[in-house]
Amino acid sequence: MAPRIPALFWISCGFAFLLLQGTAAADLVRLKSGGEVRGEFERKAVQTETAEVTVRTLTGGIIIIEQTEIEFVARRPLVLEEYETRRKRTPETIDDLWELTEWCRQRGLTSERETHLLAILDLDPNHIGAHRGLGHIQRNGEWTTRDEIMRAEGYVKYKGRYVLPQELELIQQIEEQSEAEKSWFKRVYVLKRWLQGTDDQRRIAACQELEAIDDPHAVPALVKSFKDDPNEPVRLLLVKVLAKLKGEKAFEALVEQSLLDVSETVRQSALDAIPPDAKPVAIPYYANALKNPLNYVVLRAAVALRNIGDVQVVPNLIDALVTTHRYRVRVAEQDGVSIGLAPGTMVLPPEVEAMLRTGQLPYGFHYIDGSPPPPVRIRTVTIKHDHKNVEVLETLRQLTGQDYGYDERTWRLWWASTKK
Repeated sequence: MAPRIPALFWISCGFAFLLLQGTAAADLVRLKSGGEVRGEFERKAVQTETAEVTVRTLTGGIIIIEQTEIEFVARRPLVLEEYETRRKRTPETIDDLWELTEWCRQRGLTSERETHLLAILDLDPNHIGAHRGLGHIQRNGEWTTRDEIMRAEGYVKYKGRYVLPQELELIQQIEEQSEAEKSWFKRVYVLKRWLQGTDDQRRIAACQELEAIDDPHAVPALVKSFKDDPNEPVRLLLVKVLAKLKGEKAFEALVEQSLLDVSETVRQSALDAIPPDAKPVAIPYYANALKNPLNYVVLRAAVALRNIGDVQVVPNLIDALVTTHRYRVRVAEQDGVSIGLAPGTMVLPPEVEAMLRTGQLPYGFHYIDGSPPPPVRIRTVTIKHDHKNVEVLETLRQLTGQDYGYDERTWRLWWASTKK
């Protein structure tokens, strides 16, 4: 058993502990006498005034210290212990301090390195290496910091980057708004669980609480929870709540629901929920939807623009009279397409000729001559299809009183003539 030797004895005798690179961390025992012991300690289970602390020094030796002699114990990385030793042994000269700063840089001791770089500048205010190590910039013959330069130009530093005061105000508003929005997700999640449950009283309470929401910050949580709910009444409830909330996010959610919801009833309800004074603001959203890769979204956008009834979208509608869309289909993988022709007939069926011209039969075709068809493997390919959009044409008819069918060129010529 290790002897119980007063810690003051080890300190007063100048006991030196060598630091071992293989240890990841070390403990520092601060004594009431002012001395320090470094090593690895294990506190005894007995929590009394006579309890002891056993310290295994970094050289492998063991010291037992009475708890009454200890002021506090701190756990620190081993590299800090080595740094403390080097710092105490480093003379206050430029060369020695520079060597210490390089040692700190290699070990990632940033704050300690800065301390000694500043000490070098106290000895030599023009030391280039120290200035550069601190990130100083020479401007008009004087050393300064980037922070000072940016502040002089009216910038402020926020979370590591420089922004104008007006930008900082906007950033902080957005962050506050984000926090306010996050606070709604938990409550809306609970209300969703109540709606999905079997407790009638909770379902009624959830509906009442949702209808009472008047905070625009709740929109992201509401949309995420209910926009794709399998129950149509729940999505109708979402539209009802969004309709009375202010702000761009609620408005955009209504537009999206009017275009993407699977139910025509919900789509129409969302479209009707857009206030009359906000419908001009909705025009760009629906006009942009005329270019959607999904054809049914194009048709729904045309219907919405018809309800809004503004002729400024006529050019957008003309461009959307015929739209091209891509589809993934399963086809037989073979050398060509088998077709049946009457004996002596050399004219291709119109549909086959059209497919050849549009590149939809890259493998050609062959005639059926009574022999069994070759083995067929199925593969998935992407094909293009041009849609003549009836709803777009109908919207054009109602907005203009004209009817040029799907002749986009004539529509454009007519529209240009009205502008002249």
